[in-house]
Amino acid sequence: MASKARTTGKVMAWPAWSAAALAMLALAGFATKEHWQHQWFAATLCEGSLRASDLADVLPDQRLQAGTDETDADRGRMKCRINRDERHYALAVDAYTDPEDLERQLDYGFSIPLVASFALPAGIPGLANEFGPVILQDCPDLGRDAQGRQRRLLTTVHAWGEETTPASARIAVSMANTASERLGCGAAPLPTPPAGNAPYEPPPAVPPAKAKGTVCGWLAGLTLPKSPNGAEWGVVPHTDADAPVTGCSLRDPASGKTAVSFSGWYGDWTEKPFERLLMNNVAYADDLDSGQPMMSEELGRARARCDDETVNYLAFDYPRGTDIRDRHLTGRQLRPLLNAFAKDQAKRRGCTDLELPPAEIHPKKKR
Repeated sequence: MASKARTTGKVMAWPAWSAAALAMLALAGFATKEHWQHQWFAATLCEGSLRASDLADVLPDQRLQAGTDETDADRGRMKCRINRDERHYALAVDAYTDPEDLERQLDYGFSIPLVASFALPAGIPGLANEFGPVILQDCPDLGRDAQGRQRRLLTTVHAWGEETTPASARIAVSMANTASERLGCGAAPLPTPPAGNAPYEPPPAVPPAKAKGTVCGWLAGLTLPKSPNGAEWGVVPHTDADAPVTGCSLRDPASGKTAVSFSGWYGDWTEKPFERLLMNNVAYADDLDSGQPMMSEELGRARARCDDETVNYLAFDYPRGTDIRDRHLTGRQLRPLLNAFAKDQAKRRGCTDLELPPAEIHPKKKR
């Protein structure tokens, strides 16, 4: 497929529209500036894959400026932007198949532990985090890269100042389906998330014994360390058990905040981000390899192999307050929980070569 790059001009100002055009827009239900802007962008950007109604839900009150649109099949990328001013975007919709682009995009934030947030609906392979929806699909028509890694399609949506909503998830699905075709990925079309636009929320916390049947089911049979106030922990299953990034957490019964998170990150793209995560946060001897499983007072890493690719498992203990030294659990309390989570995940997904962190607890790296 030939490469293509395109940049749109500025949106026309309202007074420039003719009376006939105004009448047509009114009949179509787009008689406000915001609505006709959304319709124009939907028809112009992202290969025409977006719907004006979804854009209106995500950007209901924005005075939108110019947009940019780029499709480059040779480089494996589609990028669309709707700007809110000359320097900042209101909405960014991106899709990548190049392995280096995937690694760079998924690596954002790995200088600190990332939380695997809740799953997208209807079995869509991805997650919703504080930046917006993330969809990660295998590309059967692209095979493996020069390093033997499975080629994938990554689709992200970032709406300025907005968390993931059903509308932004619908935008992500529309872009993913179009990008799979335009970039030669060959992934199966994804189902459109249901209508509505109430913000997605993680499921409510449940007692450990009631977590059976979820990604947190492994907690039901464990004797957990006492919570800071002695009350029963709350358990929150953030994702489906078969998501490309899985997540489960313990909630502090006193504050109602996340106390400890456990997440599984599937695919060779996780290797470098996890090494960087340990290098930035764990003090260990120079003769140790940052790529190996290890445990500190606040986080731990385990590893396995699944579908001939690396899997990384992460446990992270959040500070109780402003003093980062005051944690919910000690490293020695956290390690057996990480081990139990990694064993359960590996069993669920048919993974092999499970590597758990040794008994040594490393201190936090000084800044």
